[in-house]
Amino acid sequence: MALTKPQDADPRTIHVRQGAAWRGVFTWTQPVDPPTDPPTYEPVDATGYSAVFRWLAKAGGTVLVTVESPDTDDGGIDIDLDTGVFTVHLCAEDTALLTKDGAYELDVVSVSEACEVEPISAGYANLILRGEAYPWPAV
Repeated sequence: MALTKPQDADPRTIHVRQGAAWRGVFTWTQPVDPPTDPPTYEPVDATGYSAVFRWLAKAGGTVLVTVESPDTDDGGIDIDLDTGVFTVHLCAEDTALLTKDGAYELDVVSVSEACEVEPISAGYANLILRGEAYPWPAV
């Protein structure tokens, strides 16, 4: 599934080079209370949560790569509990298995209640194939 220009331009789209390690940073936020106009957001304390990142063949499709917290030498997710910042690490071995664009999902899971899952981010996943040039800035 090749990305369309609007999909490629979406700020939630990630760009990953096949066969290379990749790190992406995501922040879990919520609207401030009381609400403001325009809405503003604050980080969520991630204490008591783990995280899972999935690369899918397409949105809602087959899962091709999964990494979880904590981060290890084989990929995973580092969590800054106080600031709700999640650093996802895909190792080169994981990205080497990918062969086409897809979608991704990043969810937090309650450590005490495994059925309590909260989506943090989701979007398109652009795979830059080995030997393929990627124009910067994207055009």
